Amino acid sequence: MFDPITLGLMVVSTGLQAKAQRDAGKSSEEQSKLNAFRMETETILGKVQASQEAMARREEYDIASKSNYAQFAASGRDIGSDMSVKAFMDKQKETLGEDIRRGDVQAQLERNRGDEAAGAERASGRNVRRASLINAASTVIGGGLDIYKAR
Repeated sequence: MFDPITLGLMVVSTGLQAKAQRDAGKSSEEQSKLNAFRMETETILGKVQASQEAMARREEYDIASKSNYAQFAASGRDIGSDMSVKAFMDKQKETLGEDIRRGDVQAQLERNRGDEAAGAERASGRNVRRASLINAASTVIGGGLDIYKAR
């Protein structure tokens, strides 16, 4: 049989262990939430970057088109009726469309990947928190049994 001071120390020790386990789980969950937020922010930034790249590609196309029209006109070609000029310009426009579509698909894949990663990170944090609560409960029960046996 233990004296009251020893029993008190066992109770306090068990309580502190359980609290530490709960706090560690809460801290892990909060860290996971922050990581998920960072991932979502990076996903949004990626979307903005993809839009900027598409705009830059469009601007390059516009500049190149003007330059091509000027060169064709300077060489004496009738821009309005010359079929080879029209075919060339149509192909350039088609290439632009393909480039932009390809960029859009890649950006969507990146957004999906970022969303999935953020969701997995949050789930991981919740699971760690749940495990910490189970461990804390186990510590309390185990400590209670030890105290019961010691009386």
